[in-house]
Amino acid sequence: MSTSKKILITGSEGFLGKHLSKKLTSQNYDVFCSTFDITKPGDIDNFLSQQKPFDCVIHLAGYSTVKVCEDRPNEAFEVNVVGTHNLINSLLKINNKFCFIFPSTGQIYSSSEEAAKETSLAEPKNFYSQTKLMAENIIQTYAKKYDFRSTILRLFTHAHKSQTVDFFLASVYQQLLNAKNESRKAQLRIGDVSLLRDFSAIQDLLEVFEVLIRLPSNSSHFQIYNICSSKPKKLSDMIGEIAHRLGVQFELNVDKSLFRSHDPKIILGDSTKFSKDYNWTAKRSQDVKSLIGAFLEDI
Repeated sequence: MSTSKKILITGSEGFLGKHLSKKLTSQNYDVFCSTFDITKPGDIDNFLSQQKPFDCVIHLAGYSTVKVCEDRPNEAFEVNVVGTHNLINSLLKINNKFCFIFPSTGQIYSSSEEAAKETSLAEPKNFYSQTKLMAENIIQTYAKKYDFRSTILRLFTHAHKSQTVDFFLASVYQQLLNAKNESRKAQLRIGDVSLLRDFSAIQDLLEVFEVLIRLPSNSSHFQIYNICSSKPKKLSDMIGEIAHRLGVQFELNVDKSLFRSHDPKIILGDSTKFSKDYNWTAKRSQDVKSLIGAFLEDI
């Protein structure tokens, strides 16, 4: 496929940004990775003044873990909320003929054993998800006032072995891999592995961005979509599948001090809306075996 669409990605050095920029470049998109500080409007203005207008802006830059946001709330607010405002404001100084894609989080929903829909109650339980919801509101306000296409993606958990060990499956993978390399049985100190979570493969998420980028830039609308597998997976089953594929024996050392009383037994999203609108399915994430196969795949 050949295309001349010009795409700006902020946060291109992060986990998702690296994979997305690589994927889009391989599809012959004209990809630009931001070099500016989104907390400094002058930096953004200077960068944009040296470029022709972008067809699509994918805003990934931000603090993306609960712990960092809780530990550094002022910085998290400046980057996740004020930075989003700064970026859109600078883009609008040039024109409103761009599409804006913003990954938010499924953590904004209130706790429920029912699958969360886009219309479900938003009730953030941590500062990270609060900043994401605030950024969503800024985007919606600007999009409706200035008539540019914007899409908010409420992402549930996406995983790949290339993530840092701050993330659950990547941490488990690294511990099992270390045990394999050292020819020993893995000892995993872990919390409640009976929990059910909506994990998806990063490959499915990358397809979502491709679908949205292919839309005409002048199609004017605001949408919110859940992006998830809509299939709950037990943590213990995913651990077992990674160990099986690596050929490693392991022992689970359950540490009840790692249990969190407020953790719901199940977290599940409903991606029906996006699936119907764009004929998409998280095909690499329908069950534990397919998910872990994608998780371990080099991309």
